[in-house]
Amino acid sequence: MTAEQTLIDALRIIEVQQAGLPGYNPSQVQEAQQRIVACCQESATAADIGEFGFTVPDHWSQLLLHALLKRYGLKGYRFKGQRRSTVMVRASKRLVDDVLQPLFVAMSQRLNEYFCEVAKAVLDAAVSPGPYHLAVLPNHEHGQGQLCAECARRLGL
Repeated sequence: MTAEQTLIDALRIIEVQQAGLPGYNPSQVQEAQQRIVACCQESATAADIGEFGFTVPDHWSQLLLHALLKRYGLKGYRFKGQRRSTVMVRASKRLVDDVLQPLFVAMSQRLNEYFCEVAKAVLDAAVSPGPYHLAVLPNHEHGQGQLCAECARRLGL
């Protein structure tokens, strides 16, 4: 199984679990989607309909949120003047709190883990092998463009 297929299965498992189905097998994916779409449709007339804003930190998170909204028949938007990282949706508070937010957070976390793994492998092969870390030096005055002996030692200079 490829890494991409493993990721696809992981995202499907998250959806199946969120839909409240026991275990996981590929045949449950469509049922999970149908359950969540039904929940969205039921909540369309709920008393707690409101406008909810999501702040998505990166392009990948924005794509994920748009894909989830589209999958479940919801429309994302933003108002003129709002940041590009803002995605608004009109939905039931219960739907946002119990379905959309948990799905988004879990899938986003899994996607970010995957992207980090891929980026590290590519950087190791194409740029420089890891580990990658930044030295943290104590906060004190060195003078313009100079390091004290202790800080130079910590940096291996």
